[in-house]
Amino acid sequence: MSFLNELKRRNVLRIAIFYLAGSWLLIQVLETLFPIFRLDETSIQIVVIILAIGFIPALILSWVFELTPEGVKRDKDVDRSVLLQAGRPEEALAAFEQERVGDTRI
Repeated sequence: MSFLNELKRRNVLRIAIFYLAGSWLLIQVLETLFPIFRLDETSIQIVVIILAIGFIPALILSWVFELTPEGVKRDKDVDRSVLLQAGRPEEALAAFEQERVGDTRI
């Protein structure tokens, strides 16, 4: 399995895109609202720095944990067959194919 496929399987790319889009939207709103409340540019810079620092932990947490119907679990503790029931057939199919590769019967 390639590294890019592993990132997709663990939803790291999805989290990165949502984090960046949400951060951009928040910054745009704050740039509009902060002058109304007479807050200086330093306040916006602080928010941008906090969002930038939070990006790496968000990616690490998305790598380590998986959201399942039973709640948040460590990725290694997740039963891949549950993902099919949770509406994520692409991951369940990938897990099935990975198990089948180990099967040597023809």
